[in-house]
Amino acid sequence: MAIYANELEPRVAKTNLAADALTHGTDSVPVADAVATVDESGKRWALAVVNRHPNKPLAFTMKLEDRPLDGTYAAVVLAGDSPEAFNDIEHPDRVVPENKRLKLERGALELPPHSLTVLKVNVA
Repeated sequence: MAIYANELEPRVAKTNLAADALTHGTDSVPVADAVATVDESGKRWALAVVNRHPNKPLAFTMKLEDRPLDGTYAAVVLAGDSPEAFNDIEHPDRVVPENKRLKLERGALELPPHSLTVLKVNVA
């Protein structure tokens, strides 16, 4: 919750997402979920993407206004070493957000298994 509260921008933007299904028994959900947020000026964006797959990375393409993102962007990535990973007294830092710089070419990005990635994008 802290990542969503502190890393996203105040306004939610329209998001289009196409994702394969992740199926367990008779239930299924999209393997990815996403939200795009923007500041009041329309120049600072935060794109949050969840990869629900428990053990496979997800190839993902990010676009703004049908333009694939190119360049290196600041990001916050939250991922554990397994879907069952959690913090406790013996392991207080097993799952912690990491500040990273992620390079995208033609919008392509690989999301770690069972992760949340918030990409920060500034547009001119």
